[in-house]
Amino acid sequence: MLLRNYVNNKLDQEYFFHCQPAKKSQRGRPSGGFLFGWKKHLNLSICESNQNYILLLDTNENLFIFFVYVSPDNNYAGVLSELFTRINSISTAGKKVMVMGDLNGRIGDWCTQELPRKPADSKTNKNGKILFDHIIDSGLLIANGNISGDLDGAMTFLSDSVCGQSVVDLLLYSNSLAPLVQKFQVIHQEHSDHFPIYLSLQPKNTKPCTKKLTSCCKKKIRFPREPEQQHELKLILDSRLEEIDMSSDIDSIGSALENAVVQTCSGLNMIQLPKPITSRPRWFDLDCQQLKTKMKRCLRDFRENYVPDLTNYLQETYRVAKRNYETTIRNKSENFKHEMQLKLMDHKNSASFWSAFKSISLSQHQSPNTIPKPSWFQHFSNVFSVPNFVTPEPIEILSNYEPDPILDEEINVFEIKLALKKLKANKASGKDLVPNEIWKLGSPSMVITLCSIFQLCFSIGRVPQAR
Repeated sequence: MLLRNYVNNKLDQEYFFHCQPAKKSQRGRPSGGFLFGWKKHLNLSICESNQNYILLLDTNENLFIFFVYVSPDNNYAGVLSELFTRINSISTAGKKVMVMGDLNGRIGDWCTQELPRKPADSKTNKNGKILFDHIIDSGLLIANGNISGDLDGAMTFLSDSVCGQSVVDLLLYSNSLAPLVQKFQVIHQEHSDHFPIYLSLQPKNTKPCTKKLTSCCKKKIRFPREPEQQHELKLILDSRLEEIDMSSDIDSIGSALENAVVQTCSGLNMIQLPKPITSRPRWFDLDCQQLKTKMKRCLRDFRENYVPDLTNYLQETYRVAKRNYETTIRNKSENFKHEMQLKLMDHKNSASFWSAFKSISLSQHQSPNTIPKPSWFQHFSNVFSVPNFVTPEPIEILSNYEPDPILDEEINVFEIKLALKKLKANKASGKDLVPNEIWKLGSPSMVITLCSIFQLCFSIGRVPQAR
């Protein structure tokens, strides 16, 4: 259910995921099992797989990655010895190794680096002593509490049944990987008692992003509402518009105008990503949202305060908030399903029947978009662009034609100001992402620049070529 409902709907657009099933036991619930993933642009392949670890190979970096789960049972030392025997066999061959997962050993502030670690969990146990001896022998480094993003050594496990928390999900890596480890983070999520751990590596050849700001980037320009920021925008934009060479061709002038606006907005931090559109069940009302917000706030307070006197209280507060949230959404969901069943059984009221039928159909059958984004962009670029093979012929002027005193008059700044004033606000921007609000500023330099561009277009008979 987790793999189908959560991963496929929210994360599979960017990641590959693999799920290792839990062990089935005769008594109690199954134990173990883990879910891991990597970004789709990485060239990773699964080499080995068993109940305790999955071994992946990155051919680009010549890197071996172990995703592990070691059960804290009586055979803990044997399983750990087998795991590190495989790790050492790869390390001694000169390969880079990375290990991440639930190792079920508390190593406290023990460290293999020169700089001391400062984890939130300072306690150790018997399994942690066995684990740390293997880490020392293998020469691996510990990322928890020692890498950017997790310098405070955040807790990775929080028990719902007992008042306990610890750091048992670890990241170990070879010394040769130290320059590539960019960020390690324990993610704040409430889906499990183990918090996900996230690693970001710095690629070898990092090139600055030169991608042009277009509509396919899913970015937009946010127009400032404060008068002070609008005045600053107007001043900076005027100075950039005065630098445009109006003696060049029309295409260069149009490109320079667009660059001036985009660069000005970028310098004032006006370019932002749109808010993601999240679909929620119809039964998820304001009460559910408030309980979810409270649960996240309690979790954040618990993770940010490591005062011994407050730890048990904050953990208990989080457990109560999480229990209330889960109970509420379970009851809301069951009540909604029961209500839908009653409406579907009520054949006398056709309106409620079809309303229930459509709500169930829309929530369960969503056709995914299988067309990639570059194909959409290429399609609409072809639709809205002028074909190169089109050569418009000039209109022949009749010999007895008399110029119209209004239509044939040269475009002036007053017409530009009147047209800018009539532009409507809060409208979708075009391909250049520039909203109408920026043009409506109507500074003198902007009006003069736009007037010169329109006069040039009128004289040569075409507009600037779209980029």
